[in-house]
This record gives sequence, C-alpha cells and structure tokens, in this order.
Amino acid sequence: MVTPDVERAARDGEASRFGEHHAGGVDDHASFQVYAPHAPGGYCWFCHVAGSGGSLFDFLRLYYGLSAQDLWRKLQDGGGVW
Repeated sequence: MVTPDVERAARDGEASRFGEHHAGGVDDHASFQVYAPHAPGGYCWFCHVAGSGGSLFDFLRLYYGLSAQDLWRKLQDGGGVW
C-alpha cells in the first residue's frame, strides 16, 4: 500500500530508518529513498549511507530486527502487534 508518507519519501527522500549507520544515531540528510519496484516483490527502497536496499520484506525484517523466518512466521500468523 502506498501511503502519503511513502509518496513524499519517494519524491523528496527521507532520513534513514536505520540510525545505527549514522553518527549519533541520527540521519540529518535525506539518504533513504523509496521507489516503485520494477517487478512484484522487487526492490523498493535504498539507504545510501548503509549502502543497502531491498524489498518490503527486507525492510520490515531489518526495521523490526527479525530473521527472515521469524518475519515470515509473524506475517503468516496475521501480523499481530508489532
């Protein structure tokens, strides 16, 4: 689902969601980009400071600090409380 926040981040860039890659844990530049994937399940974000990006699944896994297996299990169980 594309929300207004995602549309704004795609247009303007955004501070990175992964503070551990930044001095003091804060990204004061728009180093995080969101974009439409070219294929279903394809890459849709990139952090220029971390030098990594990926799919929505990859983002959720990193953002919540879960293994791929744990995230998949959580999604299969309906998501629950994050």
